[in-house]
Amino acid sequence: MDVQHARRLKAELGHRFADIQSRPGSRWSDLDYVRSADLETPGPYAAVGFGIGFGQHGYCAALRVWGSGGGLDDLAHELARPYGDKVDVRVTGPIRLLSGSAGPVRSGSSIRGSGGRGTVGLVLERTPGKPLLLTNAHVVGGTPSAIGTPVYGAQGQGEVGRVEVIEPLSWEGNLVDAAAVAAGNIRVDPTVRGHPVISGGPPTLGQEVEKRGASTGRTAGVVSAIELDGVTVSYGTSRLVFDDQIEIDTIEGVFSGQGDSGSAIITVESDAPPRVIGLLFAGPVWDDGTPSYANPIASVFAALGIDG
Repeated sequence: MDVQHARRLKAELGHRFADIQSRPGSRWSDLDYVRSADLETPGPYAAVGFGIGFGQHGYCAALRVWGSGGGLDDLAHELARPYGDKVDVRVTGPIRLLSGSAGPVRSGSSIRGSGGRGTVGLVLERTPGKPLLLTNAHVVGGTPSAIGTPVYGAQGQGEVGRVEVIEPLSWEGNLVDAAAVAAGNIRVDPTVRGHPVISGGPPTLGQEVEKRGASTGRTAGVVSAIELDGVTVSYGTSRLVFDDQIEIDTIEGVFSGQGDSGSAIITVESDAPPRVIGLLFAGPVWDDGTPSYANPIASVFAALGIDG
C-alpha cells in the first residue's frame, strides 16, 4: 500500500468509527469517548486516534486506542476487522504530559516553569546574542499569561530566562505543545551532540531516533506512526487532544519519563549529523512500553514563528 492509499484508509477508519459509535446499543457507547473531557469523576474511557503506520506490505493505516476499562482490545479489533492487515492496531493504557547541572544550558538541560519540570529541547541562536530555549508550552504554563514569567534551571542554577512566545494549549484541539524562552545572562551550548542544529524535515516510519531528556537521559527509539490524529493526553483534571503527531516506540527499556517534556527528537545516522524531527511532549503513565509522542518540528517552528 502506498502512503496516499494509507491516508484514504485513515479517513475511512474515522468515518467507520463515527458510524459505529452512533449506532443504538453500540459497545462504544458504554465508554466515554473523548476529544476533551472532565476527569473530576474518573471512569472508563476510550480515546481513539487514526494515523499512518508501517505493516507487512508497506504503508498501512494506524489505529490507536488509549484508555481505561475492559474490552478495549475487542472494541479496537471490531473497528479494524474489515481491513485485515491493512490496519496496525495498538491498545494501550492512558498517556500523560511529561513535565515533571549547573553549566551551559543545552539540549537536554533541566528547566522548571510555572507548569512544572521539563527539558530544553533546543538552544536556537537565530539572532546573535539572543538565544531561545525551545520547550513545551505546558512546562511554562500553557497560556498567554505565561509570557514574561521566569523559567529556572537545574537546582542551584537560578533563573535561565523568561517566556517569550507560546502556542496556547486549547481544549478544542492542538497541533503542538510548544514555547520559546528568551535566555538571560547565562552560558548556552547551541549544538546537538556537538553539531549545529539541523531541521530534519518530516519523520519517516521506521526511522531510528533518540532523545536526551532531563529525567531519563539519552534513550533510543523508532518512529512507529506518523500523521497520528486524536492523541489524547491527561492534563490536570482534563484531557487535551493533538492531531498530526509522531509516535515513537522504545528500543529497550523506556523512551521517556516525567520531566522529559520538551526534549528534541533527533535522528540517528552513522554517516550524517543529527537532524531534529520532533519535540517530545507526552508519554506513558506507567513504565509499560507504551509509546511516546512528539510534535513535528516543522509544526513547532511554524506555530512559534521561528525560521527553521
